[in-house]
Amino acid sequence: MTPTARHHRRRFRRILVPLVAVASLAGLAAACAPPANPSWVKVRWVRDAGGTSDPNTGYIAAFERWVTKGGTTTGPTSVTPPDMPDPFRPLIESPYLPDGTARFPWNGYAGEDITVTATPSGPSTDYIATYPGGTCDIGSAGPDWSTPSITPSPDGTKIATITRVDFLGGGSEYTVSVRSLGATTCPTITSVQYSPSAGSDPRPGNQIVWATNSDAIIFALFPAPGTTGASMMRLNATAGSTPVAVISPAEGCTTPLGWSVENRLLMSCGTLAGLQSRLVTVPIFGGGTTNVIDAFTRTPDTLGFLHFGYYQPGTNTIVFNKAVPVTNSDGLLQAWTQIHTVYDLPGATSAPLRGSPPPLVWHQAPRNGEFMPPYAMTDVPNQEFIERFVR
Repeated sequence: MTPTARHHRRRFRRILVPLVAVASLAGLAAACAPPANPSWVKVRWVRDAGGTSDPNTGYIAAFERWVTKGGTTTGPTSVTPPDMPDPFRPLIESPYLPDGTARFPWNGYAGEDITVTATPSGPSTDYIATYPGGTCDIGSAGPDWSTPSITPSPDGTKIATITRVDFLGGGSEYTVSVRSLGATTCPTITSVQYSPSAGSDPRPGNQIVWATNSDAIIFALFPAPGTTGASMMRLNATAGSTPVAVISPAEGCTTPLGWSVENRLLMSCGTLAGLQSRLVTVPIFGGGTTNVIDAFTRTPDTLGFLHFGYYQPGTNTIVFNKAVPVTNSDGLLQAWTQIHTVYDLPGATSAPLRGSPPPLVWHQAPRNGEFMPPYAMTDVPNQEFIERFVR
């Protein structure tokens, strides 16, 4: 090789390295750009169109339902109050919708053919899961048994349940079970029990998420009284399995929300009594980073807020309720809830589901901490919330 050729080769290497670096950064930036809603996914969501305010009764929202697929949105249709769970506690209190279907599809469309019927029976309520092959008696909830959490698997062949019995003498017993939806019955595949003493932990939370291939579940376990967060426990959906902690309480998270195709766990971190709520993802099996999807820190005057969201089926895209901080006419910070989409990548930027944010419209609602009428009222933004995916 001649000296001139060597000079040009070294010069080419010096130029190539910066070009490769620029191309890599450009690719990362493109990957982190807000995702479009996949054309094969319909997102069903609701928006408060403006309800009624009264210092003696508080605020009653008037929700409308919309469906967005790709770049097209249809609606609205009306939503009567029983159809819409309390928007600030949708995960804690409402594991399934009033029509009996699972509130979450949990990484897929599970629950389309599986419904839960709650039938009053004297002082108790009987819970029956119905599926294409038969029925499954979950049990009864009465004075000594809380409402069970019932979550179908993504492939529709199993259900996972969390039940709780409270004893009159104090203490409780929680049972986390995975059942097979067989030809006519639903035999238990595996189960684990927790029996904390009265008012203490450990105890499981109320939410279950399934692996995308339906071979395991994750649930929260609050390990000790006063612990800020919960351990996230993985339980194989096979006979004789033992739960294993995959996420420690150090993350400060309380509610598992979804298990991605890349084996990352979406979690809500915070409590209604706390001042900060975060939505994060972490690798279930280690070896990766924590992605903070959104965070909101409120003041004592701000209405309570908790993050929740979904992984869109078969993707690493998250649809979630983003808290946009706004200040009202009284100078109080409030969370303006919008539905956003974002890739589960470090530093990714989210965008409104419909491409642009909804109009900022205010209504009068009781100030935070007001429990007895007549309430002191303040301005709060109309909110919107994701409900579920539909075909």
